Amino acid sequence: DAIESDEPDEKGGAVEAALRDSGSRQQSRLADSLV
Repeated sequence: DAIESDEPDEKGGAVEAALRDSGSRQQSRLADSLV
């Protein structure tokens, strides 16, 4: 737990950023396919 609590912000932030980027890309693809 100590190791995980030491670097949660960097890894978590990177993961969240990646998920947001992939999510936005998927949404744009869906919008393009729908239009």
